[in-house]
Amino acid sequence: MEKIKENLGELLTIIGVGLFVFNVFNFSYTTTTGFGFSKFVFETAESNIEGVAYYYPMENLLLITLGSMLVVAGFFIYSEKNRKYGK
Repeated sequence: MEKIKENLGELLTIIGVGLFVFNVFNFSYTTTTGFGFSKFVFETAESNIEGVAYYYPMENLLLITLGSMLVVAGFFIYSEKNRKYGK
């Protein structure tokens, strides 16, 4: 338990980076045909314009936010510990 308290800043930073990176690369996508103004202008009988929409589900956005908060908290704890003990 003492080791965990001693290295709390580093532990929070590692967990936060893991959460952040995993969820940043975990996006979803959908393929659409003909969208917005381009559908109105360019749509013909022969072809449609296709596009891909990339987005993050709400759960991923919350986990990205939590990961970044843990990273910042870990940095604050780590820097306070180093300043307190003069390392």
